Amino acid sequence: MAQNNNLFSRIWSQLVNNVNQLIKRYYEVNETEDSLTVRQYVPGLRKEDVKIRVDHNLLRFTINGNGHGHDLTGKHYNIYQTKAHVSDDHELNIVVPKIKDEEERYQEDDDVAIHVNVE
Repeated sequence: MAQNNNLFSRIWSQLVNNVNQLIKRYYEVNETEDSLTVRQYVPGLRKEDVKIRVDHNLLRFTINGNGHGHDLTGKHYNIYQTKAHVSDDHELNIVVPKIKDEEERYQEDDDVAIHVNVE
């Protein structure tokens, strides 16, 4: 009987580990006329667990040491207006607004790196 409990415990542990890995990797990206939005749900997520940076047209976000990135090349985003928020239900939302004014597009700098505060 102890052998069955040990087997069940190992199977359960592996299943929980696999589900956690899937949750850590899954994030949703939506692009609209006005912005790019990234959303990720992570159980128990707090704003202190998140680091966000835009570096040379790459939106990078790290949650509990697991990094993700989304390429912003070829689009015109106002990276200085990037907002990030962790909701009460543990969902990270990152919004990067698009530049709408043609004149502002010519002032973009591809070699900039900024950190984004999470609210």
